Amino acid sequence: MDSSVRGRRNTKALIVAGAAALVVVAVVGALYAFGTLDGLFTARGGDTPAKAVTLEQFDKIENGMSLGEVNTIFGGTGSLDENTSHEDDEGNSLTTYTWDGASSDSRAIVMFAADTVVAHTHFGLE
Repeated sequence: MDSSVRGRRNTKALIVAGAAALVVVAVVGALYAFGTLDGLFTARGGDTPAKAVTLEQFDKIENGMSLGEVNTIFGGTGSLDENTSHEDDEGNSLTTYTWDGASSDSRAIVMFAADTVVAHTHFGLE
């Protein structure tokens, strides 16, 4: 296969993953704004839940990090959002995790494509 064709496919996959990430962040933001996030997230069995995440920790998150790196920064495993996790047209796994902040209305939301951060946002972290 021609490298220019492969490059266009990779670029297309990145654009699709980025667009999907923005959609998920917008949907989760809307759900959060309307107070409908309670009960949407389930903790992964056997993992250590994170303590309250801070804005200082959140600011260390960068696109391209692995789930393991994010868990290390946040001090534990986030909750997988099964309602917004899926596979894209290229078969890449898109997953969204949340970590709670100190208050009931604060959290960090991170989206991963193939276990790599592609988008992240937060609400109310201090």
